[in-house]
Amino acid sequence: MRTFKLIDKERGPGVREIAIEGELDLSNAEELQEALVRASDYTLVLVDLSRCEFVDSTALAIFIRADLAMKERGGRLGLFGPLSQQVHRAMEIMGILGEGFIFSTAEEAEAAPGRPD
Repeated sequence: MRTFKLIDKERGPGVREIAIEGELDLSNAEELQEALVRASDYTLVLVDLSRCEFVDSTALAIFIRADLAMKERGGRLGLFGPLSQQVHRAMEIMGILGEGFIFSTAEEAEAAPGRPD
């Protein structure tokens, strides 16, 4: 099990990337929320979940709210990465796999229709 770590960086003009390692749950969800608020001026925010081993409903709710907030401002949120079995299952249970903001790679997320120019 990895220790929780959040890496926040600029990926390119108008694009912010937040990489998450370890377990994302109630104990560190506020750190995720703060990173998403800091990125709110970007048109595309990408969240790399390839090293995330666990998410709980608190974290998934933060992603759902961030996606809605980004859309209201004309931006977009994209979650990506080969998901761990637990992360995939949690997203499946929450019913968000088909919501159009989860991708296999960052490149797919960036190229997805609806990306603001």
